[in-house]
Amino acid sequence: MYECAFGPDGLREELHPIALAAMKRLIDVPDFPVSSWFLNTMSVLQLSDADPDMQREERDAHTDANWALALQSFPAKEGKARAITAQTLSSSQHKQITLQQKTELGGILAASLKDLPAENQARELQYNWDVLRSAGLLSTLELLAKTSLKNPGSNEMNTHTTRELKSAALQRWFEVDPESAHEEALRQIGSSDPSLTADSLAFLPREKLPQFESLWADALMATDDYQREAVLVSLMARFGTGSVVSQVREKANVKVGEWACAPQGTALAYLVEFDPALARPPVERAVKERGKGKSARNRSVFQDISLNATVPVLTEVALKTLEDPDPEVTVDALIYLMSYGDKSAEQPVWNRYVEWSEEWWGRADVLESREAGSVGNWEGIGLRENLARALIENRGWLATPDLISRVLDRCVGEQMCAIEANRRSSEDRTRTVFSFCLSLRPE
Repeated sequence: MYECAFGPDGLREELHPIALAAMKRLIDVPDFPVSSWFLNTMSVLQLSDADPDMQREERDAHTDANWALALQSFPAKEGKARAITAQTLSSSQHKQITLQQKTELGGILAASLKDLPAENQARELQYNWDVLRSAGLLSTLELLAKTSLKNPGSNEMNTHTTRELKSAALQRWFEVDPESAHEEALRQIGSSDPSLTADSLAFLPREKLPQFESLWADALMATDDYQREAVLVSLMARFGTGSVVSQVREKANVKVGEWACAPQGTALAYLVEFDPALARPPVERAVKERGKGKSARNRSVFQDISLNATVPVLTEVALKTLEDPDPEVTVDALIYLMSYGDKSAEQPVWNRYVEWSEEWWGRADVLESREAGSVGNWEGIGLRENLARALIENRGWLATPDLISRVLDRCVGEQMCAIEANRRSSEDRTRTVFSFCLSLRPE
């Protein structure tokens, strides 16, 4: 669609009428699918005013007229062209569409959902379910949810699309018939070769599945395929009970530091969730193996673990990491502490901020200088900004006016000081409004 849109958009102005005439003829062809790109391209070709402000109004008017043409031709559409045109008309949220028309288009989409491309099917199930929902769609949902997927952990485009579609179909099936959909979900993950990831089943209620845990653990020990490892440990972290901690620890002891991000983060999350004391050494090792000159590819250990688990031991290790010589490693710890730290982290983060400020005090020009073709000192700047944010925006404590002032007083660099000054001004306004609202409360 993109290439086909660029062609007409780039035509000389005198050729626009010819292109428009051809496009209007296509709208009436029964097996031609009218996409939103097609209608948008028509509105571009119809522009006549060079003034951008006038163009917006003109384009809106042309868009209305072109949408009406597509609606007028819709009854004659057939097969896939009918499904895609219905999706275009329904998803445009056009001001001319009535509730009855939207309902009718939704019914047509539901009946011909399988005629849409896979990515469009997933989009409709995800974002247009209020219109599509019907018991008559159940057989289609079952068929889509049972689509074969041999490597659910792959991020190749075809696999990603199929995984999204399976997940969306299974979720909507679960909303219509929870018992049957739940049974199908367990069937697809209850083996050593699951065909769904834990993320794909995020809509399911929290539950423990000890009957499958050993199957996943044995499969994890038997494979070195990182995509398959990621799927298996994601299911263990989401549905596990901790019964296979010893096997996961054994795998982690061998692979931590060299492991891909997804399986390492999720395996460590499983360990810190179910055996936090013995999980600490592999977490510390994962942190230690990162940084400049190290072989580890993963510099976001804390963020990866926190997707599945947040426990006090991670806060303790993150606080130790604040002194890491690699700013990127320290930033990972700061981002974790900002979301999951507690009051005990405030003083250590402040101490690290003071240390950084004293290191760069009077050298703002060096910190923020950037030569042509260079990214500059982005690591130092990133550390600066995340230290300040971890103090002021932390969920573990409320930043007092005194703390905000102290952070601002030690800012280094024009960019940071301007940002902090604006933030303090915003905080002052927020406190003023909050105080005013409190004054209005009835006694």
